[in-house]
Amino acid sequence: MNKLDTNLLHDLDIAVVSSPIGALEISGDNDGIQKVRFLEDAKLFTESIPQSLTLAVEEIQNYFSKKNQNFTFKLNPQGTDFQKKVWSQLGRIPFAKTSSYADMAKALGDPKVIRAAASAN
Repeated sequence: MNKLDTNLLHDLDIAVVSSPIGALEISGDNDGIQKVRFLEDAKLFTESIPQSLTLAVEEIQNYFSKKNQNFTFKLNPQGTDFQKKVWSQLGRIPFAKTSSYADMAKALGDPKVIRAAASAN
């Protein structure tokens, strides 16, 4: 369960880890983390974390243990230009604060993109 075949011309390392809010699948490689997603029905967790994911897994676990509020692992998100704008806007939300999709759409410059911003999340 260490490699995931993708359409991106190369394989990604993956790790499935437990968290207080459920199982998380972390995907990436030496270029950075491409995806962190919730898994509804994970029963098996990765025993040996691939080196390319180690820092991300540690920082996410430390976040849930309230030892970390900042992340230093590299990101390498794959998506459309619009999705990348939404994700960049997400990164501007301060720790322990929330933002509505409407607020996000306004910050992106078009209040009409509420549903698209929600979908990109």
